[in-house]
Amino acid sequence: MRLLAADRPGIGHSDIDPAATPSSVADDLVAVLDHLGIERAAVLSWSTGAIHALAFAGAHPDRCRRVVLAAPLVPADAYDDPAVLEGSDDARRLFADAHRGMDPGEVGAELAPWLVPAEIDDATAREMMAGSIAALADIPGADDQLALAVRACVAAGITGVERDIAAQATPLGTLLDRITAPVGVHVGTLDAVTPPAMSAWIGRRLRVEPARHDGVGHELAIRRWGDLLGEAALGG
Repeated sequence: MRLLAADRPGIGHSDIDPAATPSSVADDLVAVLDHLGIERAAVLSWSTGAIHALAFAGAHPDRCRRVVLAAPLVPADAYDDPAVLEGSDDARRLFADAHRGMDPGEVGAELAPWLVPAEIDDATAREMMAGSIAALADIPGADDQLALAVRACVAAGITGVERDIAAQATPLGTLLDRITAPVGVHVGTLDAVTPPAMSAWIGRRLRVEPARHDGVGHELAIRRWGDLLGEAALGG
């Protein structure tokens, strides 16, 4: 299979877009496909990336062949469901309260400095990811890649993180109704970042049954990478 890994705007080496939204990132992905002459593609996402993957599948159903979500974070629509709030931790419930009545951009600008420093060195990155690094200690190089990924979040400044938080405060609404591609949802039973209640909401919303992986936390995408990639490569 051919694997394309695209950083969202303001992350890694991608240009900053201070007005980025899930829908605009979906359009960015289509621009990548157009540039490479690719008609249709599957989209595989992890954590916050699920919001953008769902936006891509809903905004451009003719270009999306399949959706695979690993440890997915939910869009703002989900926080209207009491089951999601009950199944989330205190920090996520506070986020749900904070975004109500606020512009998503304001939410991102307010919360980003509390979540990540403007500059992150390797030691700080490893400290921030200590739990995941410990959980993946048996996978050679996982610690280096996780630390690099954290540092890449602010390589071009904090705007990319602000827009990722704004995406979490953005409802996807009817975009979810427009998804026609097969959707696979995967969650680890030990995931405290994107707990099973979030995957359950996506499952109800899209009428799919999430796959629960026993004994796995938020590191699911790395722990089950081969299986997820194989699912994304299926026809559809």
